[in-house]
Amino acid sequence: MAVTEVQLKEHIFRLVYVIRNAASYESLSKYQGSFTQNYWLLIQNNFFDFAILEWCKIFGTDSEPTHWKKIVDDPASFRTKLLARVKLNETDWKDYWDNMIAYRNNLISHYQKDPNVKTYPDFDKAIEASYYYYEYLIWKLRSSGNKEYSDNLKDYYDRYLEQAIRFSETAYSSTKDIKEKVY
Repeated sequence: MAVTEVQLKEHIFRLVYVIRNAASYESLSKYQGSFTQNYWLLIQNNFFDFAILEWCKIFGTDSEPTHWKKIVDDPASFRTKLLARVKLNETDWKDYWDNMIAYRNNLISHYQKDPNVKTYPDFDKAIEASYYYYEYLIWKLRSSGNKEYSDNLKDYYDRYLEQAIRFSETAYSSTKDIKEKVY
């Protein structure tokens, strides 16, 4: 399968967007129980939702233009290694995947009067899956001589989280005493 550099970059961007949103969500987690304004609830929930939405573009339905199967040379081998990396067997991955897709479909993408979402997804496995796929993509990009982008998505996440925490601390401390007036 001939994969272009543009395609690799599109997939890398999706993963970076997952990580940025996940880190931004995490940067607000220590304030989560003390939010008294709709503004902060909306921001944190939007970070969570967009992280899931972007993750589903990569790991969701095979028909997604940015699904990993559109890039990977050997999907069976990749899937085996992905499952090992996230420490899940096929059944547990399917359950995890179903939960992510149900959340996307029933709470983000489509209106459901009574959404069939049992739990909010835990994002740890999604992040680890993103790290693994990024390593694959960077290896492909580097083999073509391209040196763009960080070599390691986990390092990028850590740096981004550190910065996001600083933003969140400053912004939240500056606004926490504003009384909610619009419901």
